[in-house]
Amino acid sequence: MEDFIEVPEVPHIDKGGKVWKTLLLTFLGTTMSILLTFGTSQLVSQHRQSQDRKMTVLMVMGSVEKFAQKLDQRAREMESYDTMATYLLNIPVDSFESPEFQRNIRLIGTPGGITYDKTAESVFINNTAKWSSAKYFDFINWAGVCFYNMRDIENKNNAYLEEFEAVTDDIWNHPELRPGNSMKAKYMRDKKYRELLEGMHIKAAYYRYLADKMRDHNRVSMEMMDISEEELMKFVEDNEAVAKLKNESRTLKQYITPELNIDSLPAFGEWKNK
Repeated sequence: MEDFIEVPEVPHIDKGGKVWKTLLLTFLGTTMSILLTFGTSQLVSQHRQSQDRKMTVLMVMGSVEKFAQKLDQRAREMESYDTMATYLLNIPVDSFESPEFQRNIRLIGTPGGITYDKTAESVFINNTAKWSSAKYFDFINWAGVCFYNMRDIENKNNAYLEEFEAVTDDIWNHPELRPGNSMKAKYMRDKKYRELLEGMHIKAAYYRYLADKMRDHNRVSMEMMDISEEELMKFVEDNEAVAKLKNESRTLKQYITPELNIDSLPAFGEWKNK
């Protein structure tokens, strides 16, 4: 008998809209999945932006604090210079040529410079375009004030150093224009050089004042951005530790071993034939 292939039954179509309902549920499920994925992505992106902003804020404040620390250091140096200047300015003029003065007295040279971290400023400028809220707008303006003040302090200090060098270089290059039989005597008899020594006392106080002003700037910034002093100082200390590790360099002395002792070496023939 011939075998017949069974033909599957034609599925019943629900004219009441079951197919449309299925399509609608599929559409809604896909849409919800897209929205959830997009929303999660947005949340992650916003979190990253928030973290990036906070890191930039800490870099700005850290730059201000490190600059204040440099000013503190310069103030301590100037206090030491001021002590030496006081001794020098109170030495009688007729003692400038004495052997004791020539042998024991060291004159004061040009103080060191002061710089602030340009890297933090660059990162700050390159990221501020992404900050749109009014909260960040206030901080952006205030950070601009901080960087302007640090730049101004650096420039004024450089001008002071240039003035100091100009005076000392002029004495060194034209000793014939100054009275005195020795270079030390010529420096100590020069009016402009003595004025520079006299100004070191106020300079030390000025650097202390500037350091406190920079920290006042940071206190305003911390209040704006809700950052504690402990968090800021930890950031500064952690970055100082990293910078120190990166900048550690080995010296030749570390590689030098004790010199060879002939008594500790084998006979030349034995060593040569090894």
